[in-house]
Amino acid sequence: MNAAASGLRITRLVLHEPPYGPDDEESKRGARELAENVRAALAEDRRADAIKLFLTVSGMPPEMVEGMSSDPKMHAVAPTMPYDFEVMGDISRGGTIPEDLVRAISVPTLVIAGGASPDFFLDTPPDRGGPAEREARGAGGSGPRRARRRGRTSGRGVLHHLILVNRPKTREDAMNAADRTERAERPADPKPRTSEGVRRGTGRDRDEWFALLDAWGAADRQYREIAAWLTGEHGVSKWWAQKLTVEYEQARGLRAPGVRPGGTFTVGASKTVAVPVERLFASFVDAKQRKRWLPGVALRKRASQPGRPARFDRDDATRIQVDFTAKGEAKSQAAVQHERLPDAQAAEEAKAYWRERLAALKALLES
Repeated sequence: MNAAASGLRITRLVLHEPPYGPDDEESKRGARELAENVRAALAEDRRADAIKLFLTVSGMPPEMVEGMSSDPKMHAVAPTMPYDFEVMGDISRGGTIPEDLVRAISVPTLVIAGGASPDFFLDTPPDRGGPAEREARGAGGSGPRRARRRGRTSGRGVLHHLILVNRPKTREDAMNAADRTERAERPADPKPRTSEGVRRGTGRDRDEWFALLDAWGAADRQYREIAAWLTGEHGVSKWWAQKLTVEYEQARGLRAPGVRPGGTFTVGASKTVAVPVERLFASFVDAKQRKRWLPGVALRKRASQPGRPARFDRDDATRIQVDFTAKGEAKSQAAVQHERLPDAQAAEEAKAYWRERLAALKALLES
């Protein structure tokens, strides 16, 4: 985008899922907090924690996050993550579209989305803009692709926002762009993923691996056993073994998206509060203080050492981990992870519950 906007000899742009975030306040705040938390972890040389934060928010399955966060190769490149946040404007703009840059792009630009694109990328209110804007569903500017936050926004979708910022100059341009996008977005195969990258990385395509796994009886085996077999018997890298295992389990109906190997779910929520980290920590580990904002919930402490995550057991057999990050002398963040939830409905309910309770905690401590 910067190259095209600067006037270099670029005649056309085609971009897939530009990784900008929604323009609602909650999403912008989340982008800033993620960037700040990753930077803080790297500044304290907690590279594994920084990698976990970055990959978890991108929607990667927990098992892959665990594996990659311990990979020395990932640790070697972890210090480059802040460059990604800088390029995308996560702190300066909350990760939203750089409208001035988009307006400076004058070459024909096609932005492509597909059936598996995140909701926030496509969501848009009906009848926004004039006829040209509504017909030009593929025009606009974009940036390099990367994993991005998932979630639904009440505001305009990223794709449509780009169109409104850098819309076609005439109705004919708009109709041509719409026609190109209609063809580009129409899936030629019900499985949008290709196996070209899998073959380059592993020597076989996805269907070949799935057939091998079926013949071996992978459908009746555990996640770790499958990944170990791919690595030990076929020389597949740890990263590819984890990825293929997750995709295989999902393809065979053995795993819902986001579910852990044992069949349980994990959700998270975080909140930044204008108090020192010591006070925020005490609000969780001190039972009397916790009761003020988390009434009726019995938690048994498993670990509560200052400077480390606090861990609790609940009576319903689920577990809670809370990570604390100092963001200055009088500002800190708590990130709650609720584990071992039995099903997707319980996970959604827990996510909403923790968001509401953390908001109550913030109001209590800042009052």
